[in-house]
Amino acid sequence: MLGDLTSMQLYAIRMARSSMRARFEETMAALAKYYCTVKGRNVCRLARDVLGGNGVLLDFHVMRHLCDMDGSPGHLRRTAEIQSLIVGRHITGQSRFA
Repeated sequence: MLGDLTSMQLYAIRMARSSMRARFEETMAALAKYYCTVKGRNVCRLARDVLGGNGVLLDFHVMRHLCDMDGSPGHLRRTAEIQSLIVGRHITGQSRFA
């Protein structure tokens, strides 16, 4: 979990630095958003599983973060799908937006 959190932080730092240097790329931002969305949900679920029954108690804030990540049904899943389409368009040169 620590490795995933660190990599998400590094993506955020890289995006902030590239935006300050006016070298912000849509594809890199989409990749960062996709990665952080997927990994964030996985980290929250793993933390809940590691804590067992305590993972659903408000004392540890894990369930609160997981509810934030799963906010509206399908919202983050659709976000990740759109971001993967943007990255795929950059890699292949073909758009698959319908």
